[in-house]
Amino acid sequence: MKIKTLKKYAGGMALLTLLGLLPASCIKDDTAAVKETTLTLTFSTRASGDQGTTGPESANEHMRTLRVILTETDGTIRYNTKITGIPEEATDQKVTFRELITVEDGTTRFDVYAIANEEAFVTSEQLDAQSGNISDMNLESLTLNAAVLQKLNQGLESDNQDKQEYRLPQTAKAEVTVEPERDNTATIQLEFVVAKVDLTFTNQSPQDIPLDDATFSSMDVSSTLLLPLEGREVSTNGNDVVLNDIVVPGNGQFNETFYVYESQVGGNNSYVLSTTWGEGHSLNLTDGGLGTSFLRGTKLDVDVTINSRQEVDLVFVVVPWDEVDADVSFQ
Repeated sequence: MKIKTLKKYAGGMALLTLLGLLPASCIKDDTAAVKETTLTLTFSTRASGDQGTTGPESANEHMRTLRVILTETDGTIRYNTKITGIPEEATDQKVTFRELITVEDGTTRFDVYAIANEEAFVTSEQLDAQSGNISDMNLESLTLNAAVLQKLNQGLESDNQDKQEYRLPQTAKAEVTVEPERDNTATIQLEFVVAKVDLTFTNQSPQDIPLDDATFSSMDVSSTLLLPLEGREVSTNGNDVVLNDIVVPGNGQFNETFYVYESQVGGNNSYVLSTTWGEGHSLNLTDGGLGTSFLRGTKLDVDVTINSRQEVDLVFVVVPWDEVDADVSFQ
């Protein structure tokens, strides 16, 4: 035992002697090359009501949880944190990293991945890695399938709005630049992973109007990527979305709201809204249609008015879901 102790001691003395021979400037330079700094990230979510009101359009569109993953440019995970208990009215989440960010002299770039309401499509354990590489999570190839979309559409119903699996996910990927020994800030806009369709039929005649097979052509695609990746291909030419059993009451309205995955139509085609009613009355937008693409984070507002002569007036517009600001701090 004494021999082993002496060997360790001798080895330690040799190491100390070697370090003593190194120039002092080398040690100082290595220490000075690493700086502590702060990074404040503000994540804005889109969830406003119509016409500038302060509430979300649907309770399931609130951001209730937010995961933030910070990685080096090679994908090495620096931080992975999940924030829960976000107040229902909050649409802006501020995340502050302090004393944990260390960077070398000069600017350092990081990639930021943000996912709100992850519970709708994945178990948290799948995203909880505190070390390793972001590629191990397969975030950039993670796909939301038709079953997820079905749940999100069910979340529009009032009795499902408070259930985690029906909350609408929002995501973002961004690059931030951090400089040493200063307060670095960046604002990142999250986007809904879906597009939204809000359809309203207005009946100006006194009689009820039953509509047969109101159809949005090529708008039903079966999957989408979780993250909005640059250069990725958006699905083309999906199936038709058919709305059954529509009756527009006399001098009244019928409204249908639903989510779809982002898509586009190829060639010289466009999306078409079509339906028929009564004897020989129809709506079929074969000339111009409803446009050629609907991307995530956008909403298609369609208003169809039928007058007493059974003539049709249609107005549609594609808009982003508006942004409302509120501050919630996480230290």
